[in-house]
Amino acid sequence: MRYADADQLRSHRSHANATAALLTRGTDRLSRQEIRDRINALKGSLSFDDSNGKLTASLSTTEEYLPDLVALTLDILRHASFPEDEVKQYQRSRRTALHNAMSEPQALAVQALARHGSPWDADDIRYTPTFEESLEALEQLTAEDLRAFHQQFYGAGDLLFSAVGDFDEEAVTQALKEGVANWSPAPAYTRVSKPYYEVDAETFTLDTPDKANAFYLSGMRLELQDTDEEFAALYLADYLLGRSETSRLWNRVRTQEGLSYNIRSQLDASSFEKSGRWIIYAIFAPENKSALTKAIQETIDEVLDEGFSEEEVQQGIHALLNYRKLARARDSVLASTWLNYLDSGRDFTWSADMDQALQRLTAETVNRALRKAFQPDKLSTAIAADQEKTN
Repeated sequence: MRYADADQLRSHRSHANATAALLTRGTDRLSRQEIRDRINALKGSLSFDDSNGKLTASLSTTEEYLPDLVALTLDILRHASFPEDEVKQYQRSRRTALHNAMSEPQALAVQALARHGSPWDADDIRYTPTFEESLEALEQLTAEDLRAFHQQFYGAGDLLFSAVGDFDEEAVTQALKEGVANWSPAPAYTRVSKPYYEVDAETFTLDTPDKANAFYLSGMRLELQDTDEEFAALYLADYLLGRSETSRLWNRVRTQEGLSYNIRSQLDASSFEKSGRWIIYAIFAPENKSALTKAIQETIDEVLDEGFSEEEVQQGIHALLNYRKLARARDSVLASTWLNYLDSGRDFTWSADMDQALQRLTAETVNRALRKAFQPDKLSTAIAADQEKTN
């Protein structure tokens, strides 16, 4: 369900998140337990998530129950009641989660880089709040506020639906039509843009006393869209650098030197605008901090200096194409991909074209794209660890 725009959603970040989280806590006809019992009776699962004016319902069940689960989902969306006691319980559990996050290495590192250089005002839906700001907003939530948000923003008009599996298409379509009949339209949707912005490189050292594990996060912002000519080459470069368990970072940092429990890289690029980022993250023991950062830096320098070999690139192409093929065999991946394609105006021709672009890559094109895009001096890094244990 897509709704509203960035201006209409100002000062509503906590309302949007809480509303989605509380949808299954009760409707005007069903209690939380009755909703849970109904989902179980339909052999299903149902969850909701909200992000910048897009509410996503994820549901799964067996063939015969899909129409009924779709009908229940839409009934919950339309008639959620936000009982006072459920709102208070949500506040208690969320308060505990936020207090825990304030001492968790991963949460602290992620927040530090998300906030670094952010251009958004505090009331903007794209703003990343501090934990203290999140707690303050949480305390101010009321059931009345959530009912008002639900009444103002939830509605028909811009609904996307994707289902994959063995089911009765006509019955599901009928359930959709009946579920949205006579439902007032939501405010007209305009995608909340996330344009590229420059960020000065900075290092954050965050202390997490008495935590056994530490977290390393390093990233840079990119002026990159997934329609750019070099995207396929960078997609493969990321796979070879750190996305897989055969990657350079994995082999050096985890396999050869045993410095981390996990290490990965991740390249993201928008489908709508030139806005992306490249990150490297690792979970490690605090006493390995110096050795880990040194190994990561040396691996990056080696890749940029020597490049990936032709054999490495061809093996990577083969592995990545197999990975993509296996992913397309999973119903959940297909359903979510279809939803993304509906949102961006694409279809699986896009996926086929990307496979072909990957097959055409050579070491020369991959290394050239990597050296142009990956600039170590633009990396900002956050390392959260028990600093007394680091060396």
